[in-house]
Amino acid sequence: MSFNKFGTNKSATRYFISKLAGENLVPKDIPSDELSALNDVSAIYVYCSKDLKTYYIGQTNSIIRRHGEHVKELEGDILKYEKYFCEGHIAIFYGNEISSNLNYIEQSLIKLFKEFGAIYDFSIFNGPEGNKSDFIQDKRESLDVEIIHKILCSLKDHDLLNKEINTQIKSLNSLLYRHSPFYELDKKQVEILETVLQSSNIYCQKEDSFSTFIIRGGAGTGKTVLMNHIIAQFFGKNIFLKNGHDKTLKIGVCLKSNMIKPITTIFQSYGKSLKENNIFIGKWMDILLEGEKEEFDYILVDESHRLMQYKNNIFPEIHKQFLKKRKKENVLNLILACSKRTVLFYDDIQRIRPNDIEAIDCEDSYNPIYNFVNSSVYDERLSIQYRIKINADLKNYNRRYAKNYVDYLKYILQLSKKPPQNVDFLETNYFQIVDKMEEVKEYIECKREVFPYKNARVVAGYSRKDRWSGKKGTPNRKIEVKAWSEIDMAWNKDYKSWASVDSEKNRNQVGAIHSVQGYDFDYIGLIIGNDMTCTDGKITVKIKNYKDDRGKIKLKCDELEKYIKNVYYTLLTRGIYGIRVFIEDSDLKKYWEDMNNTLIRASQNKRL
Repeated sequence: MSFNKFGTNKSATRYFISKLAGENLVPKDIPSDELSALNDVSAIYVYCSKDLKTYYIGQTNSIIRRHGEHVKELEGDILKYEKYFCEGHIAIFYGNEISSNLNYIEQSLIKLFKEFGAIYDFSIFNGPEGNKSDFIQDKRESLDVEIIHKILCSLKDHDLLNKEINTQIKSLNSLLYRHSPFYELDKKQVEILETVLQSSNIYCQKEDSFSTFIIRGGAGTGKTVLMNHIIAQFFGKNIFLKNGHDKTLKIGVCLKSNMIKPITTIFQSYGKSLKENNIFIGKWMDILLEGEKEEFDYILVDESHRLMQYKNNIFPEIHKQFLKKRKKENVLNLILACSKRTVLFYDDIQRIRPNDIEAIDCEDSYNPIYNFVNSSVYDERLSIQYRIKINADLKNYNRRYAKNYVDYLKYILQLSKKPPQNVDFLETNYFQIVDKMEEVKEYIECKREVFPYKNARVVAGYSRKDRWSGKKGTPNRKIEVKAWSEIDMAWNKDYKSWASVDSEKNRNQVGAIHSVQGYDFDYIGLIIGNDMTCTDGKITVKIKNYKDDRGKIKLKCDELEKYIKNVYYTLLTRGIYGIRVFIEDSDLKKYWEDMNNTLIRASQNKRL
């Protein structure tokens, strides 16, 4: 029998570890009187196969009953658990810390084991996420991740988990972090994942014809999640190949600056060096410099619609010289030239500056400025909305409502002529237009009070700038005049970390598009500024009120219009549970509210 505990007080977490024997998988190392007592406590349990290739994680308030149910489960005509776990072990963890957070701990362990399994090639029986628990939050992790840390360490100490897994608190936090990539994939995502992987002869014997993969999807459809699944598979395969002294795949991952640290930290948590296993993550220029040493097998590009093309005056000189030296007009063609295969995660509506690459257009009619041949392009679209969670029946999130909300935004912003199927979501508390800017801030402050560990932020279109009082060199030059003085808030100061670091300082700054893109937030308060208006039913822009100077040089209003609309579409799709919108321009506000009333009446008529 192996009995132990974490800590010394009465509330300390305790555990038993026992070998499983015979047809009924009897935990022979636990005395019957203690097993009877265990049956009356809440517990987390882990089945471990003898070869440590298979695991099952569960929670129960009756371990004897639950164990008996598992023992009877069939796989075809064979007793499933006997097949995998005979002569293996069961670990049972219990105590006040466990019982108060059963669902959360179970869900977190399942998630971690799925991630570890993706890298180290072991399996876990569990379905997507175990029993329902709250969305994982940073502050809550600081309390509960210590218990998870102790459970993992206990399994390692007893040789029931023998992989090189970094179980330090900081590393586990990064793996449980809300942007961690390893949520369950849907059927379409799995299909895309397998196609990308099978295009390499390391995964199959014949070479696939695809050299370019275009994965399209609107905001919140899981493009980054899928990308990280692909990285994990390559990472695990390279670890395996390296251990066998075989040649590994060279993988490049191009990210926007504000996503590099969180994504890199996730994969570093496996205790394995990315570069030593031929995985390179960074900004496009860093990746391409690395690619000049040796061609990449794959380059994956998140937010590929934000890749740069040469534009006078708004193109950084260092980038201009980089492309000029390599005789390329845009970064995409340079990436295609540096890699055998390229995977682009793409959403045309999220292009927000004129130096973002031109639209790549549609299958069988791709933009000829890009150097890929139609016959070698795999082109698929993700359509299920995962980010936005609109609850109407107090039971389940309604994905139809979420999709209709995104379609509604495109229609309202005149990015699409196709109206949403209905606007029933407007009858929920998810989306509302408010009358005063102060209400946006009040909404966010209210949600922080109700949910202290959720991420609620104020964001805005780039229609104002922070400035300084007085002239340069005068004594009062240091006094900052905040862009959003009505709510006593200035713009975010560090676009790389503003969205990912939930500090008090960051919470009290307004997020701009360049800090927000690529992230989601639990609650959003959005200010639509005076850079957009509506005249005779048509949305137009006020170019003088748009303050992104690098994003408007030499552009006419009709050219700038699509970029400003795309900015607001992107901002309007950041909120998970709710959003409040203040519209500065009175004509735009009236247009929006009139459109809402028209769409609501149309939805009501459909129901009659």
